[in-house]
Amino acid sequence: MPNTTCFTTGHLVTEKTPRRPGAELLPDDRALLGEAQNSPLISWNGETAQVLETTTTVTWTSLERAIESGGPAYHRKAMTSHAQKLTKQMMEEQAHTGLWKDSRPTSYNTSPATSKADWTSPASSIILDDSIMMEKERVAGSDVVVPDAVNSAIVQTEDEISLTDVDMEAENGGTSLKSTQNALFLYALKEKYTLVNDHAIPSIIHDEEILIKVTAIGLNPIDWKGPAFNIGVPGLPWVFGRDLAGVVVQAPSKAPRVKVGDVVLVPSTDYRDIRKAAFQEYAIAAHYNATRIPQGTSIHHGAALGVAFVAAAMALGISFGLDFSSHTNVPGPNLRQILREVEWEQISADVRDECLLSTPQSECMKRGDWIAIWGASTTTGYITLQLAKMYGLKVVCVADVARHGGKLHEAGADVLVDRQDVTRAVEIINGVTAGNLRFGIDMVGRDTATLLQSTLAIRKSGGTRAHLVGMTGLPKERDHYIQYHSVPIKTFHEVPALGESLSMWLEALLQNNGLILPEVIVRQGGGLSDVNDALDLLKSGVASGKRIVIDMENRNI
Repeated sequence: MPNTTCFTTGHLVTEKTPRRPGAELLPDDRALLGEAQNSPLISWNGETAQVLETTTTVTWTSLERAIESGGPAYHRKAMTSHAQKLTKQMMEEQAHTGLWKDSRPTSYNTSPATSKADWTSPASSIILDDSIMMEKERVAGSDVVVPDAVNSAIVQTEDEISLTDVDMEAENGGTSLKSTQNALFLYALKEKYTLVNDHAIPSIIHDEEILIKVTAIGLNPIDWKGPAFNIGVPGLPWVFGRDLAGVVVQAPSKAPRVKVGDVVLVPSTDYRDIRKAAFQEYAIAAHYNATRIPQGTSIHHGAALGVAFVAAAMALGISFGLDFSSHTNVPGPNLRQILREVEWEQISADVRDECLLSTPQSECMKRGDWIAIWGASTTTGYITLQLAKMYGLKVVCVADVARHGGKLHEAGADVLVDRQDVTRAVEIINGVTAGNLRFGIDMVGRDTATLLQSTLAIRKSGGTRAHLVGMTGLPKERDHYIQYHSVPIKTFHEVPALGESLSMWLEALLQNNGLILPEVIVRQGGGLSDVNDALDLLKSGVASGKRIVIDMENRNI
């Protein structure tokens, strides 16, 4: 995508002059407004430009930095209604129209006397700003000249973004897609989420993105642990939520698989992109991260499944090297092979070793190996058990056997170990596996990961290492002969080939009834306003072994 210049929410965002927040304003930045450096309309002070006619402060930042940091500037993709009105006001007072050339405004050519502006937008530019649409509406019937390129709202280039919008003229109502929505915001750590009703519906900004009307939200422990312990909080205020399902209302015309009207589930692993969060009525996703939900599978079960499936598949397929392509009925992807074939730079540096170097071929998991899952009754543990059994592994499940033993046995567990007496649990695992347990996955936390570590077979002379995945923490004291793993979950959205392979495999498994779906507790009537109470229920442990799902269709708000 070419460099872009966007005016929105009082921010000028450009990729051509990236710099860290707080850095000195560059001369070239002032040139972005052409004559503005010497214009009576603009007063410069450090990194801010005061638009004198509207007394509206314009802050400069970098799009790249805004995305990376997830800070306030990121709201250019999710403008509040207040900001939208402010931006429109700026236009009306002639401080927000400009002449674009090569993605940059080169001059202000506005006459206050006639309210007439000339626009140009060459093919090398893309305007990604909802304010353009507002300007179109404002000048309808006036003497402001707006060229066809701007009228299209998106200026096509070789990286063409072509969207199909079903909700722009809704199938059953004929009403236009509204500009704002209900959403839950976290304003401070250790606080409850706050419902707002004027959060902007997120905009598509990349040609692989789709817009989803959220109809069900699956709750995860991280949804309450994040705010409580400052885990995965990119900035404040912020919108959270990792699992959603709904109907596609906008999609790229060239998307090979996902179309407008499809019912999909999406694991929102890209938590630094506020547009993709689940706790809102509309959310953005990459089409390759969406799984179509087949007829016969409820949307509530779909909303409960995404993150758990991705985490389970990556633990087995990347960290332990299990090749899913060998299954005869519903073959899956060889995740390690996919990662070896993509460009090196596509894999983030902080997970590159985990993806490519952590498990040599000689140590990869194979049919007949033992694996122990501590916390097997969790949704992720339950999916891990099923995937492991598909590929001929022998599985020890540690859980509350009295409560969850039945469903774990039905899913194929070879050995059930009760978690109530952890010392006894370790003894049982050691006795059953007889020194042959090389793979363990802990779903609970550091303490149980440490217990699981003590059951792994350690061969100090010439043997292969043992491998331990900690979904929520790893032992403090580590053994040189054990390889420790954290699931590289970000590769799901950062490596399209890998994300799509998992999405398509899950789709095939659902179509062929290849998974026993987790139990769900569906909360109806409250919508987003019910999330805080539902998270309290999740935190209490009452929903152990089940996934709580918020229904967004039959709601009061």
